[in-house]
Amino acid sequence: MPREWSSGLCDCCANGALTCLLGFCLYEILIGLNAHKMSESFLLCCCAVFGHLLIRSKIRGDQGIEGSLLKDCLIIYFCTPCAAIQEANEIDKVYSGQPK
Repeated sequence: MPREWSSGLCDCCANGALTCLLGFCLYEILIGLNAHKMSESFLLCCCAVFGHLLIRSKIRGDQGIEGSLLKDCLIIYFCTPCAAIQEANEIDKVYSGQPK
């Protein structure tokens, strides 16, 4: 059964000010860090939208989170920094301590 994200799309400061700052000021760096934590190449930050979509889809698939590719595209397009921060929060909550 699909579940929801651990944090909401607007929970930008749930994981601290640094993640929030990266999401709004250095979006590409946060995408690269998220990719690295997911055992993907940090260089995904060079193709930010594609890399962002890849990471979001991978998190959803791995964790059985409700959603679709279309919904991911719309969220990334309209709420770019908040989506990246939500993904960082999910990675830190769910993947921390798990072997990659």
